Amino acid sequence: MKAWSDTFADDAVFELPFAPAAYPQRLVGKAAIHEYVKDYAKHIDLQRFLDITVHPTQDPSTLVVEAEVEGRVTATGRPYRIHYVWVYTEGNGKIVRQRDYWNPSAVIDALGGDATMRRTFNLTS
Repeated sequence: MKAWSDTFADDAVFELPFAPAAYPQRLVGKAAIHEYVKDYAKHIDLQRFLDITVHPTQDPSTLVVEAEVEGRVTATGRPYRIHYVWVYTEGNGKIVRQRDYWNPSAVIDALGGDATMRRTFNLTS
């Protein structure tokens, strides 16, 4: 996940507008983004991105991406297939803002419960 988080600018903003109330809805800075996702791959084995659609916008620095993400939950082998919509804004070759839209109920169900989801995103409290 380090390579992924390195695509962000040092002061990037990562927003999760649909995150459950007990989860962060806004992370500021590449370090905070990395801390949030660093163990993701330990819990979810992402295998494919399906039905990727890229929507350009009137702002050349912003685009919208829709995709279905398919994989397996590492601990249980349960299938993980979640639809995402991402809104990216780029500046100087880095992501300066990402808005990550997903269905938290579907993710919690795929992971087998809230406790696993909290571990996946390094949320201990």
